[in-house]
Amino acid sequence: MTRIGADLRPVHDALIADSVTLDLVGATGAAIWVNGRLLTAGRVPEPAALHRIAELLRSGTGAATSSNHLVDLDPTLAAQSETAAGALVISNSADRWMMWVRPAQVHVVDWGGDPRNKELAAAEGPDVRLSPRKSFERWREIVRDRSDPWLPWQLEVADQLRSTVSHELVRRSREHVAVAESLQRSLVPAETPELADFDLLARYRPAADIQLGGDWWDVFALPDGRVAVTVGDVAGHGVAAAAAMAQVRTSLRAYAVDGHSPAETLDRLDRFVARMLAGQTATVIMAVIDNATGEVELANAGHPPPLVVRADGTTTQPPTGRPLLGAGIGHARTDRVQLAPGELLLLYTDGLVERRGVLLDESFDQLRAGVSDIPTDGPLEDWIEGLLAAVPGTMDDDLTVVALRRSGSARHESATTTTMDTP
Repeated sequence: MTRIGADLRPVHDALIADSVTLDLVGATGAAIWVNGRLLTAGRVPEPAALHRIAELLRSGTGAATSSNHLVDLDPTLAAQSETAAGALVISNSADRWMMWVRPAQVHVVDWGGDPRNKELAAAEGPDVRLSPRKSFERWREIVRDRSDPWLPWQLEVADQLRSTVSHELVRRSREHVAVAESLQRSLVPAETPELADFDLLARYRPAADIQLGGDWWDVFALPDGRVAVTVGDVAGHGVAAAAAMAQVRTSLRAYAVDGHSPAETLDRLDRFVARMLAGQTATVIMAVIDNATGEVELANAGHPPPLVVRADGTTTQPPTGRPLLGAGIGHARTDRVQLAPGELLLLYTDGLVERRGVLLDESFDQLRAGVSDIPTDGPLEDWIEGLLAAVPGTMDDDLTVVALRRSGSARHESATTTTMDTP
């Protein structure tokens, strides 16, 4: 039987592991497809055949549908008749379904005459006369590739189970999302801290249809007195992305506080993701600020390149650096930029620049053109609002923006302490 996670164990135990459920609908095998995982019990065909049967039988409403002759729907399913000549399917969505299967039963049907006599007559032509004795003598046919038919009450039972499972999955999903949202809020700063000689402001905006994602930003002090600012993005959305984000963010802090350079920190973080979060990927950019000199060390792992905005509106983009985290290849590099008073460093996630049908180079051009027209000497909040108006994004993905400006002696009081928009 397929190994399953704790989140699906109650559903599996209730609907599959208990043989009574199979007996209730007269099935010899069952399968569930949920969250990209296939769970099976009893005798079932190969996974590709299960998905094909679900595709053929799944209704638009999710209500129970059945067939006791799957070969009629797809002749290639004849090879599966020993385990699944018939099937009963219920579903909650395109990627969630449950199926019961029955094997073929050999049925012997006695006819009052050969049911193919009309076919024979048509094939032989009008000159051939069928014998009356042959036409009406008892004719026996063996019917194969059919299961026992599904009875109406069995479909009703399946529909009741579908309703029960739907409520259970919704309840558990809400519980998991609530926990993950609480975790995300506890890890991502609600306020931007005050920094000596720098103004800092962050904005987070979730995707329009998903309130939980893998974006994060962070600010923390290093043992040598400098300050680290990080922006990252774990692939995907939902509970899994938020949980992975928490682990990546915490590990990055640990490596940096332990005294590793930005480049070494990202290389170690890549190995952590590859070994401990198998199959997961993330991008991150790390900036280490020297408050006294205005120098910023940058290291980038597959993240959109930062943007340096000079006082005259001109911009530069340091290179990307190493591949994304989890790839297990490549090495990070350190780039240094010098910020003069009034100059600004912009860190952001791909939700700001990625758009369907638009080349990434075109999006970067739009970003550079947009920021060049926004004055850098006003409150940072106004600058970010101008940025989001000039480069609005599509709301298809989370969006995080962090603006860091060297203020020197001319600090803007309105920007010293600001509050981040949290999901």
